[in-house]
Formats: sequence, structure tokens, C-alpha cells
Amino acid sequence: VLEDGCSGLVELIEASTAGDELDDKLRSILDPMLAAEADTIVLGCTHFPLVAREIQAIVGDTVQLIDPAPAVVRETSRRIQQEVPALPQVLGTPLQHVFLTSGDLRAFRQNVTRLVPQLAANALFLKLDEQPPRPAPSLPT
Repeated sequence: VLEDGCSGLVELIEASTAGDELDDKLRSILDPMLAAEADTIVLGCTHFPLVAREIQAIVGDTVQLIDPAPAVVRETSRRIQQEVPALPQVLGTPLQHVFLTSGDLRAFRQNVTRLVPQLAANALFLKLDEQPPRPAPSLPT
């Protein structure tokens, strides 16, 4: 088992960096794995499927890519439905998609709109607080 933290790759993906800079970064990550004769690569971040074609082009058809993103989406959806099952109804509007982020909301909205504009059209974008809101302390009567 080989591991690489892929430092800087997420930032390149989010910045829509293509071409030589992305290719150089991917090769710096993948070449040692190929040299060690890796036959399977797990895309260990939800950003990485966005560059799966580029990764596959570098590693070739004999290396299998495993994308856990669909399982992450299913689990995230299940948890959101448990936590906020009636969010669209509470808001009083039929929503096709609700996007949640713990990062910069504006940058996130721009990235979603750029990457999947058809999903962003009728969507709600929310920033998750780092800590859940606490109820106000009750005052003695």
C-alpha cells in the first residue's frame, strides 16, 4: 500500500488549473506509484474524480481507479436527511439540490456553478458552522 497526501492537488482542481501545471502535479504523485507497480489507485478525496480522466491517461488502462465518491454521496445524503429531513419544506420552496460547505461559501457556489451548472440553477447553498449553534442560556426568572 502506497500513500500520497497529494499536497496542493485540491487547490489546483478548485482553481480549474489545467494543462502542464496539473499534469506535472499528477505525474509527481503518480509516477512513484507506477514505479512501484501499483495496479489499483483509490481516489481518496471527493475532488479527485474531477480529474479522473487525466489520472487514467497518465496511469494507463491496466491500472484500475476506484472512486469512493458515490458511496460518500449516499452516506452524506442519508445523514442530511436524518438531520434536516424537511429543509426544503421549511424554506417554503421546492429545491432540487441543497449544497452544504464548511469552506468559503462564495467560492464553493462559483465552483459548483462552473462544474455542474445544471445542478446549481435551482439550488440552495448553505455554509455549515464549524461548531453547531448553541441555544441561548436561559435567564433566571
